[in-house]
Amino acid sequence: MMGEKKEISENDKLKFQFENLKKYFEELKKEMKKGFDKAFINNKSDLYNYLAREIKNECDIQTLLDFLYDKKIINRKEFSEHRGKSRLFQSFKDENNNVYKFSKYFKDIENNFNLDALENPSKFVSVTNLFFQKDRFLYKREKMLNEGYKEDSEEIKIIDEHIKEFDELIKKTGDFDKKKIKSEDYFLKKEEAENIYASFSEKKEEILERIRELPLVENKFHLEPENKSLYYESISNYWFGNFNASICMLSIFIESFLKEIWYYKKRKHYEGELSDLINDCRTEEYISEQEKNYLHQLREFIRNNYIHSNWHKLISEVVIPVYLVDLTGKEKPKPTYVTAEKLPTLRSIVKTDIDKERARKLIIEIVKIVEEITTRNYEFQQKKEDKK
Repeated sequence: MMGEKKEISENDKLKFQFENLKKYFEELKKEMKKGFDKAFINNKSDLYNYLAREIKNECDIQTLLDFLYDKKIINRKEFSEHRGKSRLFQSFKDENNNVYKFSKYFKDIENNFNLDALENPSKFVSVTNLFFQKDRFLYKREKMLNEGYKEDSEEIKIIDEHIKEFDELIKKTGDFDKKKIKSEDYFLKKEEAENIYASFSEKKEEILERIRELPLVENKFHLEPENKSLYYESISNYWFGNFNASICMLSIFIESFLKEIWYYKKRKHYEGELSDLINDCRTEEYISEQEKNYLHQLREFIRNNYIHSNWHKLISEVVIPVYLVDLTGKEKPKPTYVTAEKLPTLRSIVKTDIDKERARKLIIEIVKIVEEITTRNYEFQQKKEDKK
């Protein structure tokens, strides 16, 4: 009938409410974007001034390079190759890439307002830039020491103060690159983890016995903290029955230890392979000929057999008595012997015991060698030994 009100369905009501909510959300999105602009850029004129200054700086640098090329003061090709290998150049390059990450994030906000907050790179960019800036001071410090500056000179002390400031700033930021772990991110239930933990308690006596079988270095001789940590990582694997891992860790420990000796003596980092490092340490007389030969044998043995998992080389002559069984039942079982070559599963059965014995032997030998090398090369340790 004319003049009669038309009844609105529930679906139409919901559709109307949704359209209104959508409009409201779009307006809210625009307002929040304005807030972002104010919060992160603050004053666009400052940003433009900054960009203009950066363009001028780049202009000055490129013009200077052009002048040096024209005057034949530097060679364009040599400079390009040097820049590609330069630790200093890489530091600035990495820092620049971080700024691009930040820029990309804000660009993504324009197209996707529902970005996960954990993907916001602002904190990551800020802190990693601190690492890059700190590394530039470390680089400058290293260069100055090579040029003849003394460790206790005022110039080096000033650089050390800057490095300390960066360390404090980095420390305040905490674990910037670790996302929060939610309960659903765990792979095991707590009860399952407790059962695994309880299994160690059942082997308490066995673990205690293994702990007693290896030396603790403590203050017996000097080790840098990172090397001491690697050593304890190796022996703790032995304690808990991870003998294969314990042996592999010894190779990492030795390489790190020799690099530390090299840095202590040369005041610069060693960039070569372990094989070259051993040879160069011998050339500089940081290690003896006997130590060099042993370390090469150890390096090759661990690399060729454990790191590359060549079990057939580790366990090639295992022989055990077995019985040959006729599955048809027509003949009686016959006693005989088989080797790992004939029965490869033997290797996995006996490998743990062989690795345990081998790991303990290698660890004890390496501790003795490390102590001799440190006593020979660390003057402060030598004096300490002389006083006894």
